[in-house]
Amino acid sequence: MQLTEQQRRELVTSQPSIWRFYEKLSRRLIVWNVINFGTGVLLQGFTAFWRGVGSQAVGWSVVNLAIGFLGQRGNERRAAQPDAHTPERMAREARNIRAILWLNAGLDILYMLGGWSWARRAAQKGGANAEFQRGMGIGIVIQGGLLFIWDVINALIVPRYDKQG
Repeated sequence: MQLTEQQRRELVTSQPSIWRFYEKLSRRLIVWNVINFGTGVLLQGFTAFWRGVGSQAVGWSVVNLAIGFLGQRGNERRAAQPDAHTPERMAREARNIRAILWLNAGLDILYMLGGWSWARRAAQKGGANAEFQRGMGIGIVIQGGLLFIWDVINALIVPRYDKQG
């Protein structure tokens, strides 16, 4: 069954736009990481361990804020293209977003393992800086865990589109 251009437009507007989904995703990432950044700054007033955890929160927040802002700009540019609202294009974009989120979820597991290893080494070595280093490792575990939850949930809720319209 072939649809007319008008029918295709009506079908596309009846579905949630991948561009709106991506805009909301970027906005949530930005809000979350503003909070994460503030938490990291507050943790600087505590013990060496918590300063290490807070340092990771600040560092990961800066990277995630950049991703959120750059993602918003890229999304606006792609959404303005002439074919942006065709079923084929929205299906392709949704697949790409989902694939990136699942890839990131796998990387998050590696981050957590690396952080755990860092914290264990710091605890075993001891020394004047050991508690800070242990906090840095645990901070990576926490950030990786939060990102894992974020990536999995968002990968599961990316809208699905019929490529044919």
